[in-house]
Amino acid sequence: VVVPEAGPLLGRFSEFLLGIWLPLAKLDWVNWVVDPAWLVPAIFASFCVYFVGGGRKWRFAVISACVACAVGVRLLLPAAPLQVTQLDVGQGDAALVNGPTRGLIDTGSQRAVREAAWLSMFSRQGVTRLDWVVLTHLDEDHAGGLRRIAPWVPIGCIVLPPALWSTARGQEFRQWAEGWGIRTQPRAEGCFPYRWAALENRSRGSNAGMAGVAIPLSGGGHYLNLGDAGTRGPSRETELLERLLPARPPGRLVLKLSHHGSRHSSAENVLRTLTPDEAWISAGYANPHGHPSPDVLERLQKAHIPWRGTWQQGGIKVNRNKGL
Repeated sequence: VVVPEAGPLLGRFSEFLLGIWLPLAKLDWVNWVVDPAWLVPAIFASFCVYFVGGGRKWRFAVISACVACAVGVRLLLPAAPLQVTQLDVGQGDAALVNGPTRGLIDTGSQRAVREAAWLSMFSRQGVTRLDWVVLTHLDEDHAGGLRRIAPWVPIGCIVLPPALWSTARGQEFRQWAEGWGIRTQPRAEGCFPYRWAALENRSRGSNAGMAGVAIPLSGGGHYLNLGDAGTRGPSRETELLERLLPARPPGRLVLKLSHHGSRHSSAENVLRTLTPDEAWISAGYANPHGHPSPDVLERLQKAHIPWRGTWQQGGIKVNRNKGL
């Protein structure tokens, strides 16, 4: 599914906004200054004080005090609760983790989501920069969207399975990322702050070194994403799961079904081992691959696992304070 192009007027307006924002967004202090957590209260308080009356010196002193207090509150505020959103990126995969750090797990397809749509999704989530991006592999529908995002969103670092950096696609990707000043690394340490694991490269192809991630949720639960790992070929779902989560973690568990719910993913033994409280499926409406497979939906039904799909309701969220 391809997101329609914005109308001519809206498209030109979006390009105008991007043209203003691009050079500013590269500066870290700009992202801090425009944070509404302190900027909106400071402006509102200053606006009210200005129209109350009084001398110029009194107004200046009070407005300065309002701004100083707002900045102090901003510095003392606790870190935002961790929130995971499976973004609606058509036939692809992308999940936004919004909390003490902000990042993406995969980035969807370059062909499916335009800059205006990314700008809309990020503005609704309050995202002005990405501290990290984790790519489970280099398939276009998981990594291609990064080429849409990188020109206008500052990105701290990119993590990719070690086995993929040595491939021709991985080398080209590293060169492209470093051209945008983005740090690339084969290990999660120093970039991605959550649990991460990857398979070795036992054959050629972009799926050979598949990675998976686990994001902590409230009550010790997790959001689990195994990329496109399946039940056949080099992307062994069970092996990756054993490396990532050797035992079923306590608390609630959200499983993002592998490979958009294809019939070669989310095997019965995996569902039986994990017993997820909910399954998410990231796929495009009426996609040509037939995702999700009726076989997978039948497995979920037999296991009494409720599921939700991005093509049905758009972005799907989990909030740390509210659980599921």
